[in-house]
Amino acid sequence: MPRPDLMEVAEATNLEAAILWLVQTILGALLPGKLADWLREAGLAGAIEELKYEVERMETVVNGVNGRAVGNKPLARSLARVKELMYDADDVVDELDYYRLQQQVEGVMVAPATEPEGMVVGDGAEQAVASTNTVVMLAPAIEPEGMVGDGAEHADPSASTADISANNGRKNRSKERDYFHITPAVNGQPGRAKCIDCGTQVIFSHGTSVLRKHRNSASCKKKRAAIEEVPNCPSAGDSIQNGATISTYDLEGRKRMRIEYSVSTTTHLWGKADFFIRIQEIALELRSIRGDVIEYLKDSVARSDQYQSNTTSDARVRTSGSLLGRVYGRYIEKQRIMSVIEDAKSDNITVLAIAGIVGVGKTTLAKLVYNDVFVKRQYERIWVWVSNIFDEVRVTREILDVVTMASHEGSCKKESYEGVSNYSKLLEVLKKHMPCLSKKFLLVLDDVCDCMDHSQWDDLLDALGSSCINGNVIIVTSRNLSVAKRLGTVKPVEVRALENDDFLQFFRACAFGDNNYKEHPDTSQQICAKLKGNPLAAKSAVEMLREHPTLDHWKNIIKNGIWESMQLRGGIVTTLKNIYYHLPYHLQQCFLVCSIFPNNHQFHIDGLISMWTSSGFVKSIEVGRDYLNALVNLCFFEQVGTEYDSEQCYVMCGMMHEFARLISRTEFATIDGFECKVLPTVRHLSIQIETNLEYHIDECEILIHNVKFEEKLQSIASSLRRLRTVILIGDDSLFVLKSFHTFISNLVNCTHLRYLKLGKKLINEYLPISLSKLYHLEILDAGCRAIVNDLISMRHLVLTKGACSPSSIARYASLQTIHIEDCKGWEVLTSLESLSSLTKLKLRNMVEVTELLIPSLEELVLTDMPKLYRCFINSVEDLNSSLRILKITSCQVLMSFPLFERGENFEIEQKSWLPNVSKLTVYGCPHLVVSNPVPPSSNFCKFFIANILTLPTMEGSSNGEMKIARHLVLSRFKELSLDDKFLSFHNLKTITQLQIVGLIMSVLSMSPKGLMQLVSLKRLEICYCRTIFSSDVPSTQAHEDMAATVFDALPSLECLKIMYCGITGEWLSVMLQHVRALEELYLESCKKIPGLMIEREDSSFSNLTLAPRASSQGNPDCASKRSCSELLCIPSNLVPSLKKMSIKFCDLTKFQGNKEGFSGFTSLEELSIYGCHELIPSSVHGDEIDEKANGRWLLPCSLGVLDIRGFSLETLQPCFPGDLTRLTVLEVSDINALKSLQLHSCTALEKLTIRYCESLDALEGFQSLCSLKYLEVYKCPGLPQCLESLSTQGYELCPRLESLRIDDPSLLTMPFCKHLTYLQCLQLDGKYGDIDAAGLTWEQEAALQLLTSLQELRFEDYRKLSDLPVGLHSLLSLKRLEIFYCESISRLPPSLEELEVYECSKELAEQCRMLATNKLKVIIDDEYVN
Repeated sequence: MPRPDLMEVAEATNLEAAILWLVQTILGALLPGKLADWLREAGLAGAIEELKYEVERMETVVNGVNGRAVGNKPLARSLARVKELMYDADDVVDELDYYRLQQQVEGVMVAPATEPEGMVVGDGAEQAVASTNTVVMLAPAIEPEGMVGDGAEHADPSASTADISANNGRKNRSKERDYFHITPAVNGQPGRAKCIDCGTQVIFSHGTSVLRKHRNSASCKKKRAAIEEVPNCPSAGDSIQNGATISTYDLEGRKRMRIEYSVSTTTHLWGKADFFIRIQEIALELRSIRGDVIEYLKDSVARSDQYQSNTTSDARVRTSGSLLGRVYGRYIEKQRIMSVIEDAKSDNITVLAIAGIVGVGKTTLAKLVYNDVFVKRQYERIWVWVSNIFDEVRVTREILDVVTMASHEGSCKKESYEGVSNYSKLLEVLKKHMPCLSKKFLLVLDDVCDCMDHSQWDDLLDALGSSCINGNVIIVTSRNLSVAKRLGTVKPVEVRALENDDFLQFFRACAFGDNNYKEHPDTSQQICAKLKGNPLAAKSAVEMLREHPTLDHWKNIIKNGIWESMQLRGGIVTTLKNIYYHLPYHLQQCFLVCSIFPNNHQFHIDGLISMWTSSGFVKSIEVGRDYLNALVNLCFFEQVGTEYDSEQCYVMCGMMHEFARLISRTEFATIDGFECKVLPTVRHLSIQIETNLEYHIDECEILIHNVKFEEKLQSIASSLRRLRTVILIGDDSLFVLKSFHTFISNLVNCTHLRYLKLGKKLINEYLPISLSKLYHLEILDAGCRAIVNDLISMRHLVLTKGACSPSSIARYASLQTIHIEDCKGWEVLTSLESLSSLTKLKLRNMVEVTELLIPSLEELVLTDMPKLYRCFINSVEDLNSSLRILKITSCQVLMSFPLFERGENFEIEQKSWLPNVSKLTVYGCPHLVVSNPVPPSSNFCKFFIANILTLPTMEGSSNGEMKIARHLVLSRFKELSLDDKFLSFHNLKTITQLQIVGLIMSVLSMSPKGLMQLVSLKRLEICYCRTIFSSDVPSTQAHEDMAATVFDALPSLECLKIMYCGITGEWLSVMLQHVRALEELYLESCKKIPGLMIEREDSSFSNLTLAPRASSQGNPDCASKRSCSELLCIPSNLVPSLKKMSIKFCDLTKFQGNKEGFSGFTSLEELSIYGCHELIPSSVHGDEIDEKANGRWLLPCSLGVLDIRGFSLETLQPCFPGDLTRLTVLEVSDINALKSLQLHSCTALEKLTIRYCESLDALEGFQSLCSLKYLEVYKCPGLPQCLESLSTQGYELCPRLESLRIDDPSLLTMPFCKHLTYLQCLQLDGKYGDIDAAGLTWEQEAALQLLTSLQELRFEDYRKLSDLPVGLHSLLSLKRLEIFYCESISRLPPSLEELEVYECSKELAEQCRMLATNKLKVIIDDEYVN
């Protein structure tokens, strides 16, 4: 059997899912409840039960289809008809529920429009007129013979096919049927068809010729002509002012009605007989088509392979070997990835994921990095294409193929796994080969899907981790953001659409072979605007455009639609459809409904989920959040920044908006121009009106109503019968509101409407929109003035400029969310307590509200309420327990909020304060008193407190970060006590980072007992506090408190940073004594720490610090002890864990203790010492003859980075115990007295920086630095001569140097530079030298030409530079030239790829701008020109 087309399989499966979803919707609506009771009272329960029975039977049949419609066109057509019938059934049930609600509101039910028995057949049938004010009692309709009524027996389910043959014709429905109400043949009686225009009934069997004949008759045409003579609608303003009414007709043809000129439905005429007929017609056809489906299934076989992708046919490039052409954009993304690669130095593998939607350029970006010169030179590179099926054996073998070749053992080693297909055995082989690699490895796993489980991934990482070299990197590309986050060890790189300029160049390069092609610029830009910055979409479009490369052909494609044309050709549209069809059906619906919003529309998470819920796509908020997360992970949506920090917003990713519109037109549509086509099947509609569509301006600049557009809306409205969602977005204009009136007034049926949104630009003070009798409406988002009435199903109400009163809102008992902005006339809001379902209340810019009565809520937001001074609460206890989100901002006069009070005014019966609040935001309320400590609970996601009378600025989030700062305005916090009055320390046990920022003169008093409760704290930073604890000396009670918590105190602290603070050495020593495993210690400008020492294991330090300090006056021993106690003593238990130490500008600090000095920090990896003049000299040891003459400074063997500045020594010799060194980075700066730097022991150095050492003229041991790659030397006038002297002695200096930064270009002429064959980057800094010349000398230019490997060259601060070196054109490898703070330029080398200038003259900048080409990127003042 041939393999089925995957797209056909996906579409067939999707059709089955749609039917089953509709079944669940229908059956859910018919569950026992109010509707079922009402149907029983109305006499329709029996008919509905028959429909329900057929729906359930059809569900059973469809569940057994199992993909058999693939290749079986009759079955596929039958299933498509089943879907239509399910929609019909859903509509019938929904309309019945509407009439139930109408009766509930109005207390009446309109009698049947026509009686089933005794009806008049012919043109003279009298039409009854029902006024909306007429009180009519519920009159049961007379059931037609054979119909199923309440208490009647069901129709015989075995009715012969002859009786229902007339209904089978609906599978190929003729349009003539739409103009008749058809009564099928029942119990031998002939079928009848009633014309909806003239009311005539004709005998009907199965053909449509009799229907067509009647429609063409003179009598019917005459009736239709009379109906169509409807007077023009007056303006909305006139209709409201004069009480005008408009006569119109129900296109169902049953009644003539009169409606007010307002956005409301009429009192719909409810005909029981009509519903009987519709229900029976659907049930009978479902029964008939069910038999057809069963018969068709007998000839089909279920396919078990329907979901398997044919990976062998995937056209994606599986290796990195393909030639990578010019890449447009992606500079920032590449730089970020390169930074991660260069920073990867640990023994753990760094995993960086690249995520993005299909075709956006993830693989291209990975190739760009993979083929980088630095990566090629430093890494063993491996590229493996994974795909949507993770074949662990194939992936491992491909990795082994590269590893074995790289280990120089080739085919002989390949035999060790030849023929092995067991994953575990292959991993064992990989483990044996990884240690043989001589370089770090970079592995790219391209196109990884959510098919790799944790155990497979962990096993592969374990095998790859057998490499003996640190700094290995894995790059993963994936379309799934959740996969990227799960596999990555660092934050993933999310690849977005290309910027407009880059994308236009890319498109031109694909289409014309030249990104500067100037023909058809407007046409190219129009096409690019539709492709949304997606490179794969551009390639697919170019393939289509190149078939006929004429301007007319291109314009024709634009007219017909770019995406519509591409969907016939495969390419990106086929790929997107494959991804889309593999989504669950409910997720597809959630995605598609968002397409009716404008491109780049920001969806608030709550509003989005509410819309999905009202449409029936999701059942709960939790499920909606899961759906949204799934769409974000698939890169269909992306999270964006928000105006208000407590809100989360999302947008549809790039081209996904265009794609969604392409495939959603049967049920979702947008009217945004005259050419829009809207199908009658549409259920979700948006009208996006722009000024240029609405008006034209005459010579007097008077805005004239564009009748054409309103006629377009009217014609579309008359064809729509199923609308669930209506969105109007347009400019602030009277015509927009008129157009909306026209559209709603001409809707055939508003009974289904669930969601109505009027854009915020529709603000008109003089013409409010009246909304009433939309009984099913659940969400109203009105950005204009709206008068709302009788919206009894309303769950979410958003009003801007609303004209309704608080009392009118209080009538809607089902309201769950109220969001009101800019509503005037509201002073006291006290009528919301009756809303028992209300969970969210948001008030913004309610300028006249002074008092507010707050019911029990889950979310309360009060923003920009300038006159609000008092809030009342119905039940403090209930609100305290129910609140989840509380935000009060910019309420300048608010003084009373009961939840923030305590004592006699506030008591919660021994319950905790706000125990369930996850988000708390209070700022801009200077008179508000908050008497409770924060955060209120340990479950918080975010809290922010600022500009509050009783609290400092505090901010915290669920990521474990917290910040406390003294507000500049509140001078009362010059003395700040962080105790349990401000902070709930027991709720901060999950905090991992705490930053405390004061001011220079502020005094901080911390509670030691509270501090000890921060058991998860990893990083503590205290800045700008004159005093940290209440006294310089720890009290006896403090010692006891900290000693009592010695086993639980700060067990997780890894980093301690104290800057510009007055903490004493004794207090800091006490703190460190209770830390278990500190890794980083940073001290800056701490003037009260006189010295540093390491605690000996036999030291009595603990005894000293745990005793109160006695007076030392006149007692030398006490003075000695005091001096010892003032030192910062590093406890011996921290020595094995301390990896980084930085001590800056602690002027008096000395090192005291034994001769080991800093080498006692046996695990130290990074050490920085700035401006501590005595610290290094006090730790330097000299010989017995001349102490400190040789400057021998003993450092730990573990040290890798050393940065020292600002001390007084003439000779410095870093040494290591046993001459074992790992020092790779050494920076020496600002040491004017230093004359000799001895580097004999620094043989592992890779980077050496020497700055501002004016006396330095000797670098002893420099010739032994064979691994040096980066050298910076400036403001050291004696070093050039030193280097020249070493070169003349025959030493080959720095044979592997890659980067050189100097201020004296004379170095270029020395023998030292002539042998730099690996040099790639040269930077000449004029700001550090005294160079007044207009350019380099002839000798210097000649020396520069010898650097043939040079790729980057930078001139900085050469103010008088007028000419670049003449010979630069001979440097064929030069790719990037940077010119900073220079004046002019005349020549450029031809091999350049990038040119950057910064802060140069306007003439130079303009000259460089003119040089931008498709081959040369030009950057001027940090911005790309091209």
